Amino acid sequence: MRRWLDGADAPLDWAGPDVTADEWFFITTLYGQRTRDQQRSLIRHDFPRFVHEAGRDVRNLTPELTRSWVLHQATGWKTLSVLVRDCVGGHCFPIDSRVRKELERHRLPSGTEAERLLVSLSLALGRNPRQVARMFYEAGGVGGDFSV
Repeated sequence: MRRWLDGADAPLDWAGPDVTADEWFFITTLYGQRTRDQQRSLIRHDFPRFVHEAGRDVRNLTPELTRSWVLHQATGWKTLSVLVRDCVGGHCFPIDSRVRKELERHRLPSGTEAERLLVSLSLALGRNPRQVARMFYEAGGVGGDFSV
């Protein structure tokens, strides 16, 4: 992730040799419905503000502090699923608009209740739900297909 975000640009101001849980959560809430290049640009734009204005602590992100930031309105079930998946290491299947589109295309449930079903099915197939979710995400973004 650091290589991707830093790219050929100057390295971002990381807290240490590893990405902290707060840095990871902040970055993963900025993914949204943008291309990878757009996501990278947005994260690189807002990460320094997270470091300097929020002190690298997500608990300091208040509506007053972030009012002028270009953040997505990261609220709801998907944000919680990303936190559980990426920071806690739990089995989750975050359903964003791209994944929802692909689920609907295959006439599969796509509401928040679908996450439990998709995690259960992935585990029953002996697959990591994260990998299966990535297949749906990638298929939904480029009009491709997937095979579990």
